[in-house]
Amino acid sequence: MNKKDLKKMTEVEAQAFESMLFEGIDFGDKEKISSFSLESYDYDFEQEDFVDEIVPLTEQTNKSLSFDLIKLKLSLDKAEYVNFSVKRNKFFRTSTPQIPAKDAETIVSLLKENDPAKTMELSEEEIKVSAFKNIYPDAKPFKDYDSRSLGVGHMYFKNGEFICQINGKISAKKGYLGLINKNNINEVLSKLKSKSDLVNFDNDKFIEMAEVLNVHVTNDIKVSDVSSNIKAFSSYLSIRTDKFNVLKYGKNGYEILPRGKQRDTVPSQKLCIYNKGNEVNYRNQYSYQKKIETKGIKLSKHTLRIELKLSNFAGIRKFFAPLKKNGTVTLKELLNSDKTPILQCLQELGISIEKLKEAKGKRISMKNDQLPKVDELIKIQGLITLLQTNDYSLDRVKSYLETESGRKIRSDEMCKYREKLQSFIACNKPRTVALLTELLSSLRY
Repeated sequence: MNKKDLKKMTEVEAQAFESMLFEGIDFGDKEKISSFSLESYDYDFEQEDFVDEIVPLTEQTNKSLSFDLIKLKLSLDKAEYVNFSVKRNKFFRTSTPQIPAKDAETIVSLLKENDPAKTMELSEEEIKVSAFKNIYPDAKPFKDYDSRSLGVGHMYFKNGEFICQINGKISAKKGYLGLINKNNINEVLSKLKSKSDLVNFDNDKFIEMAEVLNVHVTNDIKVSDVSSNIKAFSSYLSIRTDKFNVLKYGKNGYEILPRGKQRDTVPSQKLCIYNKGNEVNYRNQYSYQKKIETKGIKLSKHTLRIELKLSNFAGIRKFFAPLKKNGTVTLKELLNSDKTPILQCLQELGISIEKLKEAKGKRISMKNDQLPKVDELIKIQGLITLLQTNDYSLDRVKSYLETESGRKIRSDEMCKYREKLQSFIACNKPRTVALLTELLSSLRY
């Protein structure tokens, strides 16, 4: 049996292959399967030309552990230690400080006669009280002063804490897309203070005391062709663990997040793989484009961004402080960490140098003089046929099998089928395996 014979299989033969692969399971009416949530089924199993190795232009551009976004909180019982000060006349008191000021919430409109709103200026009674929650009441900037400069997010006071958010764009410059790391953190914090002109503090002491609420760990990889590398992920992710969802992200990318009920409405972790050039090309990115100039825009078109978004304490602790049971990490701990969270996350998905080497080692040759045994080809083709009829979703395959067999299919059973699929991909998608190997080899943090 050769490849042409496999492509000419009839539907009856395909069903026979399925039966041989899943022995003892009766395949019946597919309409019994319940509905599924929409996922990304972009898997491409078209035969590629055989290659042993590809050496594309692949280089990680950030030289240390870097972040595209960091949201921080400073408990204001540490205000004196970090030399914290605030321009109180530029903030107004509110019960919803976390929501940025609306267009109408200007200093003129809110401080008119008989208006209950007032600034953070302290009354005599408040000055006498030493409790920091009274000294720093819930407040946010008037619309007039919330400039929201490039890279500077919303900042506010709530429950005796100062909250601020910074984005990697704050460090962008000609030919540099901008990320935050230990090498530029002082520059970033100084820009945060100068651009907002709302607060001040000692950088070193702030780094020591500020806690991380939300962080986007980011690796920027310079590649010869971004689309090919993203497509490599889409072809290989079909053998992912069923503990994750794979969804579309923008026009040319994917987001991968854990299944199951999340503590909050936002998942504790989300891995995004996308084309940075597409993001830079958005119409609302004029100020950013001006900052990085033509050289930066050109770089973005060859930049594959891999971003691990950690949105709560549980997610941050998992990747940066697994021994911690409560709380989060400080900004200092984050910047000086020796962890490799993106590599760890990819490993959870079964994408690692070791797994790729194993896949190449198991590759089944499709040369006429080196064809594998017929039963091996039948099993592989049976799985591919079953995947094709279920939109390349292992979750649908699993549900299909459970419906038709009347028994629960264990995850370890699905792992065996993934191994078969992995052999098929390594056989039919040598460029995919080679590209992912090159990509992972370039990851350092």
